[in-house]
Amino acid sequence: MMLPFQKKALEEAKARWAKALAKNEKDKTASAYGALSFDGFYDRDSTSAHSFFVAKPADQNTPMPLVIDIHGGLWRDGSKETNRRFALYLASLGFDVFCPDFPQAADTDLIGMIKEILKAISYARDNAHRLSLSFDDVFLMGNSSGAQLALALSVIFLSPALRKEFGFAVPKVAFKALVLNHPVVFFDSIPTSDMEDFKDIKALRYCLFGKDKGSKKAFYNPEGYSSLISYGYPPVRIISSAGDPFQDQAKTLYALLMNGGAKVEGDFNGDVTLGHDYNVKDVDSLDATTTNNGIALFLEGHIDKSTIV
Repeated sequence: MMLPFQKKALEEAKARWAKALAKNEKDKTASAYGALSFDGFYDRDSTSAHSFFVAKPADQNTPMPLVIDIHGGLWRDGSKETNRRFALYLASLGFDVFCPDFPQAADTDLIGMIKEILKAISYARDNAHRLSLSFDDVFLMGNSSGAQLALALSVIFLSPALRKEFGFAVPKVAFKALVLNHPVVFFDSIPTSDMEDFKDIKALRYCLFGKDKGSKKAFYNPEGYSSLISYGYPPVRIISSAGDPFQDQAKTLYALLMNGGAKVEGDFNGDVTLGHDYNVKDVDSLDATTTNNGIALFLEGHIDKSTIV
């Protein structure tokens, strides 16, 4: 059952959405989503690699349940901008969204990416009042390669051993639930020939893991830390589609988490015309709004009702 504020936000968002579609606005602004966003930096160098944006419902003066969204992009050429409209749509449904950029494979390895994302989350946590964010109800989300990073982060927050081994400094944050959107998480089974973007997968693996991936095997394949899943792991929603060349990875991950004792939901769309990250790339489509409304309802089900005023 939806909370009153969520139901109202969803109804108002649908009304705004219908009005915007009726005007055939292809370059929809934040106002069309009933949300707004603002940008900032989480490091003193103030570079785009250390930037972030926050998306919020336009008519809310108080903090809402918070989604930390990790963008994809093959670990090498992604940007928070690819997720801005997706974040604005979630914000129109009654959520705050924090989406950071971080150095990519040309500038750091996988461990470096994780450390920078942790730095961004720590900045948001330390500056929550100034950013008008609340960390009472926090959700972690990632799409494509960002889902791999989100999955790794979710385990790092629960594993003192991993934090000690790699020197991860984590802020005081408890994730209520996790959304893995079209996850690409098994490095040993990424296609090398049928996708143009992955023709140089060997070079990418080297950038992320170095010559010897042995010390980082926990991040090379989720099976490396599946034994940690049962220790207070948050509920998970995994999203994929029949047109996604990585759907097998999503289904394998679903089974892995389920067998590990996690509470997992799967949203596996059977439409072969829906490709990788369709609900992020084409937020305006009916299929995307249906999927993204499902994400919102999943998150709403894990909000601590006692924190709602």
